[in-house]
Amino acid sequence: MSKALASQPFLLTAIEPSPGMYKVARDVLSEEEVVLINCSSFDLPLDELFDVAFSHLVAHVVEDLDHLLASIGAHLPAGAHLVFSIPHPCFYNAYKNFFGPEYNYMTPMTKLVSFSVTNDPNNVISDVPYHHRPISNYVNAIVNAGFALDGFHEIYPPKDTQVKYGRLWDNPRYCAFVCKKL
Repeated sequence: MSKALASQPFLLTAIEPSPGMYKVARDVLSEEEVVLINCSSFDLPLDELFDVAFSHLVAHVVEDLDHLLASIGAHLPAGAHLVFSIPHPCFYNAYKNFFGPEYNYMTPMTKLVSFSVTNDPNNVISDVPYHHRPISNYVNAIVNAGFALDGFHEIYPPKDTQVKYGRLWDNPRYCAFVCKKL
């Protein structure tokens, strides 16, 4: 996401807590004008303030959602926005079947999962925590962290994009929350 945003006419700061992923990001962003910091939102100095924060496919791997959103909110002034995406809680288990028959949409569940990117099936990423939460948990955490929900988008791309994932989608697989700091 940082690479795609790097062409925009604003200063971009990206944070990555994982040392391994930080090295990958450093290589991917080597020719971009992006400030890359090896830390999490929990560790970012409090005097660092931003106009907008993006979090792409992170919130579902963090155990303490309230703490995550509060730590991001600490770096945003009133009126600033946080946009974050997650696998769609209503439909993602039907796509990946991480939980099997014990799955219940209304019950938060956690599991270490393995997955690969559709176009790189031999590169399996293992032991990633996946926290299923109903959408109401996300909305309540957004409010508890001092944000208002400014928008909600279910990601359902056009057919030519869906085909790049190996087959057409039955349902939205991802969603994004747009939050405004109060």
